[in-house]
Amino acid sequence: MKNVLILSFGSALSQLIIVACTPLLSRLYGTADFGNFYLFVSISSILTCVSTLKYELAIFLPKDVEDSLKVVNVSFLFIIFFAVLSFLCFSIIWLGSWFESALFSSSIVFLVPFTILVAGAVSVFNLWFNREKKYKTLIFIAILQSALNVAICLTYPHFFSSTFVGLILGYVGSLIISLMIYCTLFFNFLKGYLISYSSLFRNFFKLSALRATIRKYSSFPKFTLWSELFMIFSQQFLPFFFSLFFLPSIVGLISMANRLLRLPVIMISNSFWSIFRNSAMENVHSGLGLEIFFLKTLRKLCLLALFGSITSIFFLPYLFQFFLGEEWRMAGRFAQISLIAVALEFVSFPLTNVFVMTKKQHLLFKIQSGGFLVAIVGIFATYQLTKNPFCCLVSYSSCVSLQHLFLIFASYKIVKRSNTSDFIFT
Repeated sequence: MKNVLILSFGSALSQLIIVACTPLLSRLYGTADFGNFYLFVSISSILTCVSTLKYELAIFLPKDVEDSLKVVNVSFLFIIFFAVLSFLCFSIIWLGSWFESALFSSSIVFLVPFTILVAGAVSVFNLWFNREKKYKTLIFIAILQSALNVAICLTYPHFFSSTFVGLILGYVGSLIISLMIYCTLFFNFLKGYLISYSSLFRNFFKLSALRATIRKYSSFPKFTLWSELFMIFSQQFLPFFFSLFFLPSIVGLISMANRLLRLPVIMISNSFWSIFRNSAMENVHSGLGLEIFFLKTLRKLCLLALFGSITSIFFLPYLFQFFLGEEWRMAGRFAQISLIAVALEFVSFPLTNVFVMTKKQHLLFKIQSGGFLVAIVGIFATYQLTKNPFCCLVSYSSCVSLQHLFLIFASYKIVKRSNTSDFIFT
């Protein structure tokens, strides 16, 4: 629990920097600017999720450092491949003028492949330092990244016209600085283990080692990739899908509501996710059962989610209007609709570790893919009937809520029925 509090505090502080400056940003940039920005983040996040084929999640599994480094090498190999592939795809899209949106008609869209490369590398290093329990390092970089993001976004309008480009440059620029720090710390870490750079790079280009690692953890691209993709799609779905039907200003309102509402998931639930996995592995390796630990975690998450929902649901429109400005009041109404779904995501997200730990990724994939497909059908049907963004959001939130309830129930069933031998770590 101590580590959860440490990571939660660091994550909360990094997010509070952005939240504290959001009232300034909401007055420098319009709702349409935020709509285009969130569309950029949505596309980048989805493609970044694909870029590693989720091999980076296997960084936790090997007991030996050098075996874990082989997983890092495999992850970087796929990141580079997908970054190049996406650059070619976006070049074709941009030259062919397939989309008329402000984002795709601008050359700024070529930052998407670069963002995949940088964000993918940051994700790999984040999990590496999490494996090594370097929580202070993770906190420092998270806070610095948020501060740089805000600084660039606030500075940009003083030198250039206030457009969504400033928001994108703040996002990408902060990722670049974070990656540079991670690289420096990572190579210093290798020195401590007496692992040379040449040895690391030799393994990177050693096909036999790469093939062996790819085969050993093949379950991650087969099952975990798809489940994680559906999860990230559910998180980034709103800006991407709503941009197909509604104006960027509506997309900006819905995306801002979703982003601010999901702060507890980012700040606290993500920390529970990291610590739950490490603590669960320690319990399993020591031969202890996992059911009691699972129920304690579930109870804490439910109490936090219930408290947050009850204390905020009636005041969201007024809070959005007060902090962000009059034009953002509607975002508060969108937030009210999404609150239950976000609260259930807060509870279910850390518990999904159970599916990976017991090699039940296929079950996670079935639940998430089923929920995602139902959400798409529901929102599309609702749009055809109503053409109303509020009704579409109600349909989407209902489907997502059911999906997270299934995830919680299935996680507990797996823990209750599994023996210690079912939790396999190599």
